[in-house]
Amino acid sequence: MRYLSYVNTRMNDDSQTDRLHGCALSYTQLPWAMVSFVPQTDEGTPRFSPRGLMPSAGIRLSHCIDMQSGDYGTFLMAPQVDKTVPEVGKPVQSCVQGSVSRPHELSIRFLEQQCTFSVTPTLRGGMLSLHFDRTDNRGISFYPLMGTNTWHYDAETRTLFGTTTGCSAENAVDFKMYIVIRLGEGTVDTESSHSFSCDSLGEGYQLAFLENDVTASLAVSYLSTEQAEYNLTTEIGSRSYTQLLNIAERCWEEHLGRIAIQGTDDRQLRIFYSCLYRVFLSPHRAYEWDAVTNEAVHYCPLDGTKRRGVRYTDIDFSLAYRTVFPLYALIARREYAEMLEGFLSDFRDGGWLPRKSAMGEIGCMPSTMIDAVIADAAVKGIGTRSLWALGLEGMLRHANRNGQDARFSRYGAEYYCKLGYLPMERYSSSVSLTMDAAYGDYCIARVAKVLGHDPALVSLYDNRSKNGRRLFDPKTALMCGKTEKDCQCAETDPYTNEGAYAEGVCAWQANLALPHDTDGLIQLHGGTDALTERLDAWSASVGEDTLWAQALYSLPFLYRLLGKHGTADQWVEKLVRIFELADGCPSGADPYSAAAWYIFATLGVYPFCPGMPGTGGYVRGQMRVPSAEILGGPWKPEVLENFI
Repeated sequence: MRYLSYVNTRMNDDSQTDRLHGCALSYTQLPWAMVSFVPQTDEGTPRFSPRGLMPSAGIRLSHCIDMQSGDYGTFLMAPQVDKTVPEVGKPVQSCVQGSVSRPHELSIRFLEQQCTFSVTPTLRGGMLSLHFDRTDNRGISFYPLMGTNTWHYDAETRTLFGTTTGCSAENAVDFKMYIVIRLGEGTVDTESSHSFSCDSLGEGYQLAFLENDVTASLAVSYLSTEQAEYNLTTEIGSRSYTQLLNIAERCWEEHLGRIAIQGTDDRQLRIFYSCLYRVFLSPHRAYEWDAVTNEAVHYCPLDGTKRRGVRYTDIDFSLAYRTVFPLYALIARREYAEMLEGFLSDFRDGGWLPRKSAMGEIGCMPSTMIDAVIADAAVKGIGTRSLWALGLEGMLRHANRNGQDARFSRYGAEYYCKLGYLPMERYSSSVSLTMDAAYGDYCIARVAKVLGHDPALVSLYDNRSKNGRRLFDPKTALMCGKTEKDCQCAETDPYTNEGAYAEGVCAWQANLALPHDTDGLIQLHGGTDALTERLDAWSASVGEDTLWAQALYSLPFLYRLLGKHGTADQWVEKLVRIFELADGCPSGADPYSAAAWYIFATLGVYPFCPGMPGTGGYVRGQMRVPSAEILGGPWKPEVLENFI
């Protein structure tokens, strides 16, 4: 099977932000690469609409993981057929036709410029290819999009050098991305090439060409121009565009082929492999190889220095812990181990584990769900004991100490330690934060046990992991906020998502936030039947607009744990139908974790509680395909233990 033929990179990229069609982008990149290439159809966020002939500003080098996150180290490339530059360096929109967006190649036909502009990716750059139909005034312009930008062309080495300081989150000290673009001999019209001013953004640059067909090698670095040149030499060297395209194609075929399914029809195969493609996009590498020592090195966003070790960024742990990393545990254990090492580089560099990063720590997600990522790795033997020990050190720190910078640590860690919950008058989303902290404590206990720590430490955090029960109100059967003086606010509306509840979570869904304490949840509700009846009543009102809230990912599988297999299967089918309606991933908020959910649902298993040892954290269901293989081995939910 040729898996790439089923991938639709433009799944869920309809240039909107609604849940069914919005928010994803069409990425051309290698799996977990340092850079992506995306089409841009306006002057701001990269977007691509699949409808008709849409104007396009060019191809953007980007690190943006979705349309709701910021970007950094970004610039725009656009073919030109005029020696003059538009006012203040803004790119001209051009109608496009016959565009091809694939994981291993992005190709856009610009009608007004009579140019086909293509790019194929490497880990830290790629190769550009431009074909012009006309024989005069051919060129390409490089436009800044944020920060301060510089460009200059060295005719002797046929190399365009650039820098950009753009970082939308402003969370990276002295950030600068260095750009190297090398062209072939006899292709550049040096006299007609020039820089141009872009006001506060600094410079852009216009290269004029002497030939109709031009290729250019591109590489970037977060460390120096010399490092960018080394990246270009090692990743591209003397290879041709076709050779690099074939390398990228083989890379994607290998990754997509890690799960081979026999689909019921082409539509199912298209959705499945489009989802699998999306799971391989993020996090991004943020390390490079030192030319002298051949050691992994990275830019540290906390102080702007060069540090040893691998690093990964552009990840939201509050979303990815549920499904993305558990899927990596099945099909990408080696890469998962390296990612874990990269995440722990942030702890080594600055003393705190990351929560949500986009180059530096954003901190907009208040809980430390990396706890589940570390725990799942430890109980499955992914990584090394030294990594798990370092991870445990970081987990214990943020579980007990407030960070001086609000971007770090758990929100209200010291209040939680004192009271066993977060007081609602001091913290918004206090119920959701308390539930997350309790689950984090469970994860701490699991890592401590794997490492053979004092049983008293394990017992302490096992007991703390039951703190979620403190917020249960038996009168309403809801998890309700408490004041600092232990007075409970009786919430009567199970559908409210304000005050004590996090964005996207309503009061009744907070019952789903204790995956490690299902027995306690059943006990609180007075038994399996009582909990089932309440779930039936509450979930009956779930509409299409809220169907893909993160909190509902586990609902079908909670029903299966409660022995209600028929109801569980109905819910899976209802959610899967939304994928089919959207012809792909439906979740505008987070296409990555929703894509991984679809893969698990297709395989008939779900990681209900990441971090739980053995197969205990999984719920087995019904496969939705006739057969499947994982890493070449026959797959069925009944043989799960052979794969973890």
